[in-house]
Amino acid sequence: MTIISGFFDIAASACRKIENLLKGSLFLGILLFSFKKIENLWIESFFRSLYPKRRDFFFKKSHILKRGIFSPLIIVVAFLLFMILGNCSISFQTRIVIIVGLVSFTVFALISTKINRLKNPITFDMNDIGAIGITMFLVGVMFVFLSVIQVGGIPLLKPSLRYLLSPKLSIPSFLMIPAMALLTSVFADDVDKNKLSRERARFRTVILTIFCVFLLGLLGYRTPAIASILVVVVTGYYTKLFDVLEVLSGIVFAVLLIIGVGYFRASGEYLWNFSPTTLLSVRANFTMHIFDMLVNLSGFTGATHGKLTLSMLPGSELGPRFLIAKIIGWRPGITITSTLLGPMVVEFGTIGVLFGMGVLGFILGVGHEFIKSGQTVYAGIYAFLISYTLIGVETGIVDWIVCGFFVVATILYVLNFLKRFEKKKE
Repeated sequence: MTIISGFFDIAASACRKIENLLKGSLFLGILLFSFKKIENLWIESFFRSLYPKRRDFFFKKSHILKRGIFSPLIIVVAFLLFMILGNCSISFQTRIVIIVGLVSFTVFALISTKINRLKNPITFDMNDIGAIGITMFLVGVMFVFLSVIQVGGIPLLKPSLRYLLSPKLSIPSFLMIPAMALLTSVFADDVDKNKLSRERARFRTVILTIFCVFLLGLLGYRTPAIASILVVVVTGYYTKLFDVLEVLSGIVFAVLLIIGVGYFRASGEYLWNFSPTTLLSVRANFTMHIFDMLVNLSGFTGATHGKLTLSMLPGSELGPRFLIAKIIGWRPGITITSTLLGPMVVEFGTIGVLFGMGVLGFILGVGHEFIKSGQTVYAGIYAFLISYTLIGVETGIVDWIVCGFFVVATILYVLNFLKRFEKKKE
């Protein structure tokens, strides 16, 4: 525990130095000055006064809407809805695998709420969290520009460039997403401590989110842009930075973004003439069909036995989605999504789904319980985990940055449990 704490202190100290260095720069000074001027204009504007203050009047009596929208069990609901949307004929074996996975997830998510009764969890200096968030965000921004320079254009405007993006440059740009979770939690903490007004915190969160979505959208990737919205929405939901109606509106916007970007890309790359909603159904049908193929190829014990996990590491010749495409005999250079259960079944078959979904359910269940500690940083961590799991219902969780964040969160939760046991011995 002391070693890990030392690593965190070193990382936080380095990030603080970077933050202080940037604050002293002329460019950032002008940028922050301009931003504060715009913020003041918005706070004092007539248009903001028109925004209704009692936005949750119709939701006050609903416990689910006020507390449980993003509980771990939303993953089960999302997967079932995805299956309905796809309306794909799947084999009996695939149905058994799905049942095994969803039941395992549900059981372990519920178990985690019973055993996790942790008081006085590990606390963080929110200044350190803010410095880490800012550093991660700026690193992500830098890699977006490096990716655009590498391909010689903007992939969103020229979709063919997306296939030329180097994962070594594009994937680090996704660091902006966990950064948004951390920064939103810092803003919410400042509101709780009366260091910042709720209106200013909300304005800063929204502006940063728009900037993040815009930059990630330039690369032509749909998933990271949606993830950044979901992360902020979920963090704002649990820290009460946003009201329920605003959270529901954010979810609707994310769905519309999925449909809109998917349609724009498909019409530009493949000249498909489907309607946007039909295209969504076609994607779901195709992904479920791929998963059905993988179940029948992998059997009870799996096909790759760890190779898929190793392919996530930076520098690997084939990424996990490329490897899945290769396994089913798809044409070279194309990535394939295979649902949340797909990577698990490829690695270790039905057994992999049983244990993998159980572990995932347990981690999310524990993370959801930690929100009750009242420390906003735990809300930000959980927001990242649940957001990427929701997106992973279609895509699977196969990016090394996402998996790395899951590992870091798990280590944090384990350290909290160890802290509890140490106190009991005393």
